[in-house]
Amino acid sequence: MSAARRAKAVMRGPRTACTPGAEYVAERNRLVASHVDDRAAKERKLTKVIKEQDVLVNALLSGLPPERIRAKMEQLEVRQKQLETELAAAPASTTTTRLHPRIAETYHDRIQALIVGLIGPSQRATAKLA
Repeated sequence: MSAARRAKAVMRGPRTACTPGAEYVAERNRLVASHVDDRAAKERKLTKVIKEQDVLVNALLSGLPPERIRAKMEQLEVRQKQLETELAAAPASTTTTRLHPRIAETYHDRIQALIVGLIGPSQRATAKLA
């Protein structure tokens, strides 16, 4: 049996090499999906607090008595400072790329095609040097 035929016979066998890769991809994608970006949530909360403060300022400008607004404004200012402190201490947002579920299989197929190409009669010299 020629080297090329042996290589093809080996490659037609079960795809045991893909199983660990597929499991890795599935686990990685599961972890990425379950990751909660705290920084983004805190930034949204801070934006909401600032908008609420703007609403209160507009209420003051429209003639609402300041006594009715003072307590709420103080609460919002405390919350704003707290969120700004937490954001300053939080690590920068990282986005993790999800992998395609068939990436391991595609990689395996490409490596097999490369092996077959290198074992062909015209590429034997190149394969020996590698």
